[in-house]
Amino acid sequence: MKKSLLISMLVIAAASQAMAWGQGPTYGNGGYLVPGDSHNLNPYEPNPYEPNPYQPPVQPHRPPPPPQPIYNDLGPARTVRVQQFAQSRINKLTNEVITVHANHQLVNEVILRASKNRIDILKVEAVLSNGQLIELPQARRSIKNEDLRVLVDGRYSLRIDRLYVTASSPNLVGSRAEITVYLGLAQ
Repeated sequence: MKKSLLISMLVIAAASQAMAWGQGPTYGNGGYLVPGDSHNLNPYEPNPYEPNPYQPPVQPHRPPPPPQPIYNDLGPARTVRVQQFAQSRINKLTNEVITVHANHQLVNEVILRASKNRIDILKVEAVLSNGQLIELPQARRSIKNEDLRVLVDGRYSLRIDRLYVTASSPNLVGSRAEITVYLGLAQ
């Protein structure tokens, strides 16, 4: 019993002396500098956790550009060119439907030009390439010797097959009004 008590006292004394000198069990290396030791970093040896100061920093790779969007029935909302598609004279006091064949082109806007007299635009409908029929309510108005620009969609260009413009010329006196339909194409 005395022997075990004496040994435990010696161990406690050695541990307290080691702690006083900074060589405690937390370091585990006896207080000496060891390469790669995370507790005692050697100022003369590079730290494996930091980048090498003697090499230039590695530039991050630039990400590749995003792929160009593939438009099926939708396109960018911009007009690249304007093309005339139809021109017609409107009879007086009757409604006429003008059919404009757009041939599945990406259309951003419809431009209606009235000349020679006043025209009441009653309805403008577009048949998309997928068969969907959309109406352009912002085109319902009366125009005389001016252009009316109507966006097909605020966010995209749409692939249009046909366009139906229902118009009338309410004038009794004077010549018949003439309407010209232009399409603002996105291709």
